Amino acid sequence: MLPARLFLAFTGIMLLPYGLVCFYDPALPASYFGVSLGESGGPVEFMAMYGGLQAAIGLYCLRGAISKSYTLESVRVAVFIFAGLGFARLAGLIHVGLDDYNLWASCYELGSFVLAFITHRRAKSVYFSDKL
Repeated sequence: MLPARLFLAFTGIMLLPYGLVCFYDPALPASYFGVSLGESGGPVEFMAMYGGLQAAIGLYCLRGAISKSYTLESVRVAVFIFAGLGFARLAGLIHVGLDDYNLWASCYELGSFVLAFITHRRAKSVYFSDKL
């Protein structure tokens, strides 16, 4: 299960700091793609979705990287998270048009989906073969 734990560690190390920075400065992700935060609920929305959610996913992945008993579950959740993010972003790019930020983000998310999917299949077979 080492590849699964390495995938989770890398993902957690990428997402936790990004989420913390976005929580601290919600204008940062907004500036990447030219969104105005406004004065009312906009900053809070960015703090929650780009800050809190990204940091929480990062922590969840780190938990799976550190604790073997949570590794398989954490990779399984990563499959769904990255599939949702990646395919929704890809659909948005097709519908609205390409831009650099979203193009690279979709590459990261879809690549992470593929890695998580492959890693989950391998970790699952190793996990169940250890039980025999």
